[in-house]
Amino acid sequence: MGEVFLYKQGIQVPVEQQYSQKLPGLIRFIRISDIVSSNEPPRFINYHGTNLIKPDDLFMVRYGNPGMISMGYSGVIANNLFRLIPKKNIYTLFFYFLLIFENKRLNLLVSNTTMPALSFKALDTFYVNFPEKLSEQKVIGSLLKKLDSLITL
Repeated sequence: MGEVFLYKQGIQVPVEQQYSQKLPGLIRFIRISDIVSSNEPPRFINYHGTNLIKPDDLFMVRYGNPGMISMGYSGVIANNLFRLIPKKNIYTLFFYFLLIFENKRLNLLVSNTTMPALSFKALDTFYVNFPEKLSEQKVIGSLLKKLDSLITL
């Protein structure tokens, strides 16, 4: 993974600086609870930095439920999440499904402390086999997305 991605940790925002309404100037603050619970109302923060994610960006849970992968959000991620920034020309949807498939193997890298965590150093050593051709990644990723949509229906 270290040859394919750089990692960028999310930010820490005190609860009293998180808002439940989208007011002017506020952006979405993405937390683990947004990913694991569909009942969790969104939070918004006042943020003017550069650590923003777009819907095509991959991000992963680092603490608590490590290794869980997500994408499809816009905003800024919390500090217990981190963004996977491609070093190579890749199709992120393909890697999204690949990392879902590899989740059990990823969990072998997790430290077993009071708070389960995934270190960047351990993730760097995680080997994934994938087609180098972007066109192949696109075909496979698109097929898996269609299959996932059919399963959801």
